[in-house]
Amino acid sequence: MKCIKATTCSDAWETSIVELLYGGSTYYYASTEGPCHEISDLVIEVNNPDREPRMSSKYSFAQLTPAVASLPSQSSRNVDTIYRRLHSWINGRERIDQVELALWQLKRDPTSRRAVLSIWDARRDPSSDHPMTPLSMSVRVKSNRLVSSLVTRSNDAWVAAAADIAAFAALHCDLAARLSLEPGALVYHAISYHLYEFDVPAARRAFPRE
Repeated sequence: MKCIKATTCSDAWETSIVELLYGGSTYYYASTEGPCHEISDLVIEVNNPDREPRMSSKYSFAQLTPAVASLPSQSSRNVDTIYRRLHSWINGRERIDQVELALWQLKRDPTSRRAVLSIWDARRDPSSDHPMTPLSMSVRVKSNRLVSSLVTRSNDAWVAAAADIAAFAALHCDLAARLSLEPGALVYHAISYHLYEFDVPAARRAFPRE
C-alpha cells in the first residue's frame, strides 16, 4: 500500500505519476491489456478537492475533460452508465436515486455512515466487456465538512485517473453544496493503479526525472 497526500486533484495525479515512474513502489505486471507498472492499493487523499486546477496541464486527453463537469448534474456519453447507476439504480421494478438517498440520509442524521453510493453491478459487470472502474463512494460529515471515500478496482493512471479524480471531486463538491457544508477531503483508493508500458515514454517526457 502507498499513500499520497495532495492539496489539489491536479497535484494528486501528478504526484501519482511520478511515484509510478520513479518511486520504487511498483511491480511489473503482465495484464491482459498489456504489461504495466502497478501500485497495489494506492490511497490518494486530496485535501482541497474544490481548489483549482482540478485538471493538470500535463494531462494529454482533453476529450475526457467534458465528462468531469457532467458527472454531478447530467448524463453525457462518456459517463452515462455511471450517471445512471448513481441516479437510477435498478432494483427489480424500482429505480433508486442513490444521490438523493445519500443526501436524505445525511440531512436526517449527519452522523450517519450509511450514505453509500454503489456503482459496481454484480449482475452485469463481471461478464461485461467494459466493466465499471469505480466500485463505490461513501460520504460522511466530519467537523461540519463533507468527506468522501471512493474505491476503484482498477485505474489506468495515464489515460483515465486524472479525469476520474476530478469528476468525483466535482460530485463531492456538489453534494457538499447541497448540504450547505464546506467540502472536506476526498480519499481515492485504487486497488490496482497502473501505468502501461506503452505509455511510459510519454509519461517520462511529461515528468522527467529531476
